[in-house]
Amino acid sequence: MSDINEIQRRTDKKISDALSALMSNAKWRKLLTEIDGKAFGLKWKFVNSDEIYTAQVPVLLEKTFGDCLPYPYGPYREIEWLLIPMEYSHPNSDEYRPLANKRNNLQFIRNVIDCLGQYPVELSGEGLKIIGYKWL
Repeated sequence: MSDINEIQRRTDKKISDALSALMSNAKWRKLLTEIDGKAFGLKWKFVNSDEIYTAQVPVLLEKTFGDCLPYPYGPYREIEWLLIPMEYSHPNSDEYRPLANKRNNLQFIRNVIDCLGQYPVELSGEGLKIIGYKWL
């Protein structure tokens, strides 16, 4: 069995072990389309990785991302959660020109999400987290 098939088998197994799946492809696509350009510094967690990725809303295909970060051609069903942080790094900041962090308007973004329907959103000191799966 190839490494890719083994990774997919493990990912499918982990997803099947979830207590509940809270988001569908259609819900993720609808949400991501609406928050694109309204939320910045997004943090992504996928079920098949322990890493947390920072990237804007990528190109959206019907059931997967396009060939871009944070997860080239990754299926929406593999998003464990998405965090819209309260603060994020200024996009023009670098080691030679450090700039103050910027803030997302979480209340505005929460209102946008609430207008879409019922979404599994948790508010914390970090920001708004949209939950894809609940685990045991």
